[in-house]
Amino acid sequence: MGEKYNYIDIMNSNFFNDLIIKYLFLFCMIFSLASGQWSSDPASPQLLGSGVQAQVKATPDGGVYIAWLTDMGGYHVYLQRFNPEGIAQFDDGGL
Repeated sequence: MGEKYNYIDIMNSNFFNDLIIKYLFLFCMIFSLASGQWSSDPASPQLLGSGVQAQVKATPDGGVYIAWLTDMGGYHVYLQRFNPEGIAQFDDGGL
């Protein structure tokens, strides 16, 4: 006759643990792709603000700093930081 397994044996099996880890990894990967805010369409880029002479500097963690000038009765300097997921870290329109 075949072997009988109880619930505890199944939950402690390497196969079950590997299966759970694979599905958790897959879930995390799908969620990370779905939560990004960077535009993937070059025809409709993410609007940061209006200005001239934009400068971009990447950070070691995968984020970026973007600085630009605006001409509103004299030039003003603005700065915005985006984390690796593309989420603005400062107020809308930058500092």
